[in-house]
Order: sequence, then structure tokens, then C-alpha cells
Amino acid sequence: MTIFEYLAIAYSLVVSFTVLRALSGLQQASSAGGFYWVHLAWICVVLGAAFQYFWGFWAFRNVEWSQPIFLLVLASPALLYVMACILTPESPSRIDSWRVYFYSVRLRLFLVGLCFQLVSIATLLLVIRLPPNEPVVIAQTVLLATWIAGAVSSRSSVHIAIVCIAIAVLIAGAFTFLEVVS
Repeated sequence: MTIFEYLAIAYSLVVSFTVLRALSGLQQASSAGGFYWVHLAWICVVLGAAFQYFWGFWAFRNVEWSQPIFLLVLASPALLYVMACILTPESPSRIDSWRVYFYSVRLRLFLVGLCFQLVSIATLLLVIRLPPNEPVVIAQTVLLATWIAGAVSSRSSVHIAIVCIAIAVLIAGAFTFLEVVS
């Protein structure tokens, strides 16, 4: 077993926990009672990002590993897990309105998202050593601006635009990142 394969196990576990946590709240958040599509879309964004980060781990196959580098690489899926925990509370059946819930956790979600985005950009630049003009780095930088906007604004129209941008970048990133990883 190589060091890459060994570390991939730990990385995959964190990504798996993220997916399980997000999926655990998906059914409740999509129920007709207090449904809020922006909140549900963010859960889907976290799920999509988890799948992309799992697939993207292959880009690290030639990295010269050390504990600090592994901690930096592991920080992104760990922060995704924190976002999944914020979006899907322990007792989702107690939530009467997902809209009210979303705006009550909005600041925490977007501050964690901001940290997630900074770590992701640092990982691409410092570990994978992509140039700043690489499409996936540009996409991550665009998302950085959306996390900031989400943290400072509580307007629903802003959050609708932000989640739509996040979905578009996630979809575009899936296609551009596939080229980087291969």
C-alpha cells in the first residue's frame, strides 16, 4: 500500500461522513411542510462538492506527503462536513420552517464556507501547484466572493442568486476539474 492509498482511506471517510450527514437531512428538508428551496439547494451543493472532492483526490496522487500537507488537504472535506452539520441539524423533524432555519444559521454557514473556500484555493495553489489562472482556481475564487456576499447579506434575493451561482460553478467545475485530475 502506498502513502497515497493509505491517506485516501482517511480522506474518503471524511467525505463519506459529509455525504451521510447531508443525505440524512435531505428527506426532512424536502418535505412539503416547511420546505425552502434555497436551503435544499445548499444541501445539494454540499453533496455535489463532496462528490467532486472525492473524485478530485486523485489529483494528489503525486504529492510529496507530510502531516501538514495532509491536514491542509483534509481540511476542505472536513469543512464540508461542518457545513453539512449546519444545514442538517441533529433533529431535523423539529424544524417547522426551513426558511427560518436557513436564515438563523446563515452567518455560520457562510463563514465556514469562506474558510472552506480559502483552504480549497490554498490547496490548489500550494499542494497541487496549479497556476492562479487555471479554470478551477478561477471558479474557486468566484465562489469565495459568493461566500462573502452570503455572510454579509440576509436578503432572500441575494441568497437565490448566490445558490444559483454556486450550482453553476459546481457544474462547470465538474467538467473543468475532470481535465485537471486526469
